This record gives sequence, structure tokens and C-alpha cells, in this order.
Amino acid sequence: MVIRRYNVDEINNIAKKIEIIPTGSASLDKLLEGGFRNYSIVEIYGASGSGKTRLIHQLLLTASIKLVSENVYLIDNEGSFRPNVLEDIGSRFSQFNKDLLNRIYISRPITVEQFIEALQYLEALKAKFIAIDTLVTHLRHLTMKEYTSYLKEILLKLRSLANNGSFIIFTNQVTTKENALLPVGSKMIDYVVDYKLNLERIENRIKCTIEKPLPKRSETFRITSKGFIGYSERIKYEI
Repeated sequence: MVIRRYNVDEINNIAKKIEIIPTGSASLDKLLEGGFRNYSIVEIYGASGSGKTRLIHQLLLTASIKLVSENVYLIDNEGSFRPNVLEDIGSRFSQFNKDLLNRIYISRPITVEQFIEALQYLEALKAKFIAIDTLVTHLRHLTMKEYTSYLKEILLKLRSLANNGSFIIFTNQVTTKENALLPVGSKMIDYVVDYKLNLERIENRIKCTIEKPLPKRSETFRITSKGFIGYSERIKYEI
């Protein structure tokens, strides 16, 4: 792994290129000081039913609205993408129209090799926004040695994409360890992510905790047909 040090001029140049994509939830925007930034990698982890995929659908929409001259991409490793969900969520936004859907591209790899090929293709395209649902789907059946090797290769590729100015957002699954739910591959993944969100279902509510960057902060959300929304915020949303 090659580590390079940026000089002051390079850092200032990157700072001028920072863009923010809002999340589609005023409450989540507030937690994130506006939304997610390019040059960053975002991990959203939680148990099944915690709203990860619904939030990914929502972010595809907000990205397509905000990035007016760019296509946005989803690598759907789980096969969970549903176009009708985009339309339901889109009805909350005054800027939504069905033409936006033509700029959302979906890839469904069925092997880890195809997943990596998809990342390489998007790197060649210089894709601005890439979402992945979920990161470790095609790694679960591998031996530990294969798992570690492929995960390292994938994370290095994501870091390279982010360093070139892309928005990278992926969901992750959880595993139980010492009676706690922890994200899969946590130590390796922690090394490369800039934002880490934990979604936890508590009865009919979702507790979202921003674990990275510090300080930790939390808010309560709800999952509806209209998207991932703060528990007390209004349905309509403006970008």
C-alpha cells in the first residue's frame, strides 16, 4: 500500500473542490453539517430492517438532483434495488421528475470478481457518485485468507476513487461479538472510511448514530414509503 503526503497547495486545491450532497432528511443533514462530501467514503451499517437500503435509494435521488451533469451509480450486490421506491421517495422533492431516473445506473454483480470489475469500470468512467449495497455480499462464502485479500483490494479501490473526487457510500452488515452487533470487517474498513453511521431499530424507530467523525451524535428516524426521515420532521424536503 502506497501512502503519499499531500502538500499545502494540494490540500487547498482539494478544499476548493469539495461538494456536499444532502441526504433527503433535514435531521440527518443537521447531524452531518449539510450532508455527505466528495473525496470521502461513507459506511452505513446495521441489522436487517434498519433502513440501510431505503437510505441508499434516497441518496441516489438526492445525488441525481444535486449533480445535474453527472450520472449516479449503484452496485446492487444484494439485488434489493426497486425503481418504484425511487418514485415514492421522489414525490417528497419539488425538484423530482422521472427524467432523473434515466441518470441512475444499476449494476448487479453475482461474484466478487464481477464486483471488482464494476469498480474498475466506474473508475475508468471517473464516476462522481457510487453507492454499494452491500459491501461484503460476495465475500461471505470465502475462506478467511480469500476474504481478507479481496476486502483489502476492494477497500483500496474505493479509497482510490474517493481520492480522485468521488462520493463513495456503502452499506455493511453486522456480526455478533460479545453480545454486541459490530460491522463486518470493522478494523480493515475503519482504516479507510471517513464517515461511519450505525442504524439501530428500536421498536418502530431507527436510532442513527454518527460514529465517525467524532464527536458521536445521534438522532431518531422513521422508515416510511417516502424514505428515511427524521422522526419529527415534515415529509416535504427541498434540496
